[in-house]
Amino acid sequence: MSVILKPIILILLVNLFGIPLYAVKKAPGNLNWISNWQQAIKVAKTQEKLIVLDLYTNWCGWCKIMDVKTYGDPSVIQDLGPKYVWLRLNAETDQDGRQAQKRFRILEYPATLLIDPEEQLFEKTSGFLTSEQLKKVLNKSKASLTPILQLRSKVRKNPGLTEAKRELATKYLERKYYSGAERIYRELITGNSILELEQNYFSLSITLAQQGKEKQAFDILKDLRIRFPESNLVSHAMALQGEIQLNLGNRTKAVSIWREYLRRFPEHIMTKRILEHLKQIGS
Repeated sequence: MSVILKPIILILLVNLFGIPLYAVKKAPGNLNWISNWQQAIKVAKTQEKLIVLDLYTNWCGWCKIMDVKTYGDPSVIQDLGPKYVWLRLNAETDQDGRQAQKRFRILEYPATLLIDPEEQLFEKTSGFLTSEQLKKVLNKSKASLTPILQLRSKVRKNPGLTEAKRELATKYLERKYYSGAERIYRELITGNSILELEQNYFSLSITLAQQGKEKQAFDILKDLRIRFPESNLVSHAMALQGEIQLNLGNRTKAVSIWREYLRRFPEHIMTKRILEHLKQIGS
């Protein structure tokens, strides 16, 4: 005896579990999917291509639909297939997938990413994409990544281009690629570049703090204050030093730094925030 589900029940199933109202068949396409992160990186570097990562889950109904309707579209296979390395990972059951979910901060599925294989610079979008939408997203993502990849190539060929190196470090910082930004800022400081040297110190401290290297960040800010006592960045440095000490559990040191900061820079942009901090910790 067959069971007929009422329309309202079907709607609930779709909303709760992402189950499509029509059967989803296995994708008929022949994109050369890779299911291993390191293998995809190796192939992409060898072929000098960007990686398209399809990050999915078993419970994601729209992932299944996209597999059939989008990745199985002959125009996608023919037009996009040869241009990229295709990586597909399950965000919950694959170890590589779980790591990718954390690394790229994915919260919605399906997730489609375009990734540079060398430094994992990336662009991402979430949600179902039609074939045409996928093409537009990848073109837009590639257009966003290309300038920074070209700048990186320029810097490597001409390491003496200080201004270009600072620009690249800034772009890395904007993209939250903190380890890459840290490396360049250290090179600039070691080279004693005259170009905005104190700013390089401050930016380096930001990259360190964001990576959890707070003690190193504090020491860099201390060096900034010693080397450039008249810099406009001294006030920012002191404000951040207090934050770092508080995060490290050194409340007394944080209060001491901030009280000196308030005496020296009572009208600074961070003053209100610091006063609120002091009030919260009862100082």
